[in-house]
Amino acid sequence: MARNDAALKQLAIELKEKGCKVMASNSGLISFIKVFKDDKHVVYGFGEVPYHWYLQGCLKPSKELGSGYTIKTIHDAEHKTDAETILYHMVKNPDVKNFTEPTYLTEL
Repeated sequence: MARNDAALKQLAIELKEKGCKVMASNSGLISFIKVFKDDKHVVYGFGEVPYHWYLQGCLKPSKELGSGYTIKTIHDAEHKTDAETILYHMVKNPDVKNFTEPTYLTEL
């Protein structure tokens, strides 16, 4: 978990240098980052069961139904991506009034 936290924080630095806003959980080690740029976003993180890296986007936020869809999954715990791949897979923000940054995240 600490290794993934360090990798995600390093990736956040690279993304911020490219003009992105990067957010993560504000409680301890992070397992994902949420990236915003212009009118696009993407979530990049590590899932533990089974071990995999994933890219995910939101189509229509909903507390009842969830809102994410997986763009890409890499079933290799050692695989890490780069800033260019993150930017390439960003998706357009949903066209809804209440698409806001979650309050449980803080900017890195």
